[in-house]
Amino acid sequence: MKTILTICMVCCLCLASHADDNIYVKDLNFNLSRVIGWLGKPLGSRTVISGTWTNAMFANPIAVLEIDGKPTTNSIVMDIHTDFRLKAGTDYKFEGYESGEFGSSPYWLNPTMQQSFQFYSYFIVTKVIKPKKE
Repeated sequence: MKTILTICMVCCLCLASHADDNIYVKDLNFNLSRVIGWLGKPLGSRTVISGTWTNAMFANPIAVLEIDGKPTTNSIVMDIHTDFRLKAGTDYKFEGYESGEFGSSPYWLNPTMQQSFQFYSYFIVTKVIKPKKE
């Protein structure tokens, strides 16, 4: 009987601890500092990245090689929001912040889509450090 009671208590505690694992949009507005982006920092944090253009399925893609002067430990490719197009063979260094949005169509609307509704991260440039403008 003790064993059954113990098992029931453990099951109830497990169910109670996962009662609401949902993330609500209202929680994002008040806890945005807890939303960590691909660059390893909270979204909106001042960040300096270095990298090069890469051939990826983004409008203006960069392969990030350094974050705040430290080499990346994993492969990060993201879209750059700036007023010019990145060019192959050019090294870039930008100050800015990571942001993002939910986009694309939901699966139920278009089940054959390769990239259905999800969060897309991008980097908003506030200052071009390299290359220097001539």
